[in-house]
Amino acid sequence: MPDSGGGGNRYRAPGLPFVFQPRRRRNAARRPLPGRQQHRLGPGHRSPGQMAAHPGRARPAVCAASVHVSQGQASAGAGAGSGRRRCPAPVTRAFRDQHQHQPTALRLRGTQGRHAHRRARLQLAGPLPHDQAHRQLDSGLRPGPANRWETGSPAMNRLSAGPMNLALIHQPWSVIEPPVNGADSVALLTDEIARRLAARGHRTITYSRLGRGQKRLSHFQAVEYRRASVSIDRWIKLIIQELDRRGWRDPTRPFFSSPWCYRQFIGQVLKDLSRQAQQQPLDVVHIHNFSQFVPLIRRVLPDACIVLQMHCEWLNQLDATIIQQRLEQADLVLGVSDFLAGKIRRRFPNLAGRCRHVYNGVAIERFATCNSDRPHSHSQGRILYVGRLSPEKGVHVLLDAFAIVARHHRDCHLELIGPESVVPYEMIIPFSDDPLLLSLAEYFRPGAYGRLLRQKLAALPPGSVTFRNQGMDHTDLVQRYHAADVFVAPSIWQEPFGMPLVEAMAAGLPVIATRGGAFPEIVQEGQTGLLVPPADAQSLAEAILRLLGDPPRRREFGQAGFQRAAANFTWDHVADALIQHYRAIRQARGQQSTGLAHDAAVGRRALTPVDQNA
Repeated sequence: MPDSGGGGNRYRAPGLPFVFQPRRRRNAARRPLPGRQQHRLGPGHRSPGQMAAHPGRARPAVCAASVHVSQGQASAGAGAGSGRRRCPAPVTRAFRDQHQHQPTALRLRGTQGRHAHRRARLQLAGPLPHDQAHRQLDSGLRPGPANRWETGSPAMNRLSAGPMNLALIHQPWSVIEPPVNGADSVALLTDEIARRLAARGHRTITYSRLGRGQKRLSHFQAVEYRRASVSIDRWIKLIIQELDRRGWRDPTRPFFSSPWCYRQFIGQVLKDLSRQAQQQPLDVVHIHNFSQFVPLIRRVLPDACIVLQMHCEWLNQLDATIIQQRLEQADLVLGVSDFLAGKIRRRFPNLAGRCRHVYNGVAIERFATCNSDRPHSHSQGRILYVGRLSPEKGVHVLLDAFAIVARHHRDCHLELIGPESVVPYEMIIPFSDDPLLLSLAEYFRPGAYGRLLRQKLAALPPGSVTFRNQGMDHTDLVQRYHAADVFVAPSIWQEPFGMPLVEAMAAGLPVIATRGGAFPEIVQEGQTGLLVPPADAQSLAEAILRLLGDPPRRREFGQAGFQRAAANFTWDHVADALIQHYRAIRQARGQQSTGLAHDAAVGRRALTPVDQNA
């Protein structure tokens, strides 16, 4: 049957999900092939002329696939003496649906068939039925006795146990210098997880940006830290930003979501991944935030499992058509909260089965112990904020609330710790439909929010606020958590997670947060802290006054918060959860590559076991 999508003498073999181009001998006459299919996919292939010249010889296999065809589907031969006969009619989807219960799979024969199968597998590497695989792993069910790759079988246990080869690709705008001890939460997560995965016996490689004075390759605690340069990427970014400023680009497709964003970085990573795969195949490639890396890695590593972990809402904000194409090539999409993963599932319902959430963690042993004791004097209330000084974080609302608190507690003190790092305007405002956030659009301009905070600070009592806008490492930060009485997270936008919240809870500190995003998943209202409406300075001030005036309740919230952090938000929990997900998708891909047929009609791999006796 001719393929309507291309030119030339291309034919689609019956039941095969790819187009086959028959090879011609160098001196063969270039005559048009008949409308019916004449090429053979096997070592016994003979041209129609050879068959006519030697009619007594045994004819080769009729087609490349072993299929059952009823007599009604067989067609009569060509004219007498032609030496030709028709192949069975192409296997239609209706025929497959009718006979899919039969224990027969389409198989390729001969050397050409093996090469053709390999080309088809490389071309059609795509999504796997991860929702079904996860349900099987979670419930302990087996696909069926006909499948030799069932859960619990010796063959599948080799995939679900033993060390794996893992590659973690950090977002390329920040560096990783182990052990990470700074304010970059994604760099902290990548480093903490990599070291714990390596400690569990898995070979772990991290890829990050090459910083000043760093080596391209270093080792720390059995982790390989590989780094790529971004010197050219900086110039590309400046050029594209100028095009955006002049309005020459589509605003719904910003540069940070383009495949050209950090093209030099990912090019070096792909080259190194290819070398690593030649030496030892990679089982899982774990990408943070940059969905445009997924199709590039899939092209280089067609058999590897690809995990995309999101720490922001880009998948819900960018062009749905482009994001859909990228997610279809990923094996697993992780959100750092159920709030974030749920939004991805609702926007892409056909991919909901591969969306999961894994919370971020905290070094519980580091934050739980400290040399300084929390002050027991009730004459002074110490309020702490840790995070970026950016409009969506609501620090200006906290200053307004503190002005109300200071009128009742004249000796209270507020400490702000975090870098003055405002998210670029083009990365948040054009994609937001939140009126609270849109009302702050002018403060996302360079320097505008810093001026607003300093104006509000000037109106407060002198010495009542400590402003540390350079941030600090975790060694000093733990001391500040233990010196405070209340921690406040006044975010206005829908936070995907909240690392400072779990750090405060690990330090035994009661927390006050806004009700929205992932905060209700972290803070149990009335048990570990209080939740207030966002952008409401009066409600925030009342919650602060309530806790400052009730020391027993503060201690109760602090103890419950520590227990919750230790039970749910540790890096060991995160590493164990990731390993379970890695094994699940690896097992699903192992089933496909070893004993599952590809359903080309719907463009996905179906869980159809191959008959062992076929």
